[in-house]
Amino acid sequence: MNNNQIRNINIKVLFLGDTKVGKSSLINTYFGNEFDPYMYTSNTYDYFVKKITKEDKSYSFKIFGMPGSERYRNLIIPNLKQAKIIVLVFDMTNKQTFLELDLFLEVIHENLRNNKLNFILIGNKADLIENWKVKEEDGKKFSEILGGKFFLSSAKNQVGEFRDFLDGYFDEYIQANKDELENDNNNQQGILLNENRRRRANNGC
Repeated sequence: MNNNQIRNINIKVLFLGDTKVGKSSLINTYFGNEFDPYMYTSNTYDYFVKKITKEDKSYSFKIFGMPGSERYRNLIIPNLKQAKIIVLVFDMTNKQTFLELDLFLEVIHENLRNNKLNFILIGNKADLIENWKVKEEDGKKFSEILGGKFFLSSAKNQVGEFRDFLDGYFDEYIQANKDELENDNNNQQGILLNENRRRRANNGC
């Protein structure tokens, strides 16, 4: 297949959760970087792209790891636009990070009332079993309420498992949403074309 014939379809993925739950570590290790126990707490967002090519289409999963501290949560709202997949991350050893997921859901529902979202719930730092403050069963129940999937992970010690899980999820998502993704992509191309025409008209071109 000639590369010029491959169509690109964008899928926006947001990682949300409290500060220090390990969002940046999960994303960085997923993309092959080594785990860094001294990774800084981000005040902006991480951004990576995962490409999956199937037949004549290239699916670009644009992954945004949003800051978790309350001070910077205002960055979440503009980035919710066109989001398709929400990955909620909490720390299995810190119950408050689990409880505060409701705050992130409030922001989502207030700003994306009509969007069809797919949820993943990640219980990170799951390798520290003796320090768990959240029951696995509670995570499963919460993910069922969201209509999503639940996965226990560790950015430090279970990188391969998380990578396999997310790759599998992305594959399933493509298969289940092929027609919708293509329609959305066509609509976005139409919007961009109209915007470009308006710019040219305003510039006298």
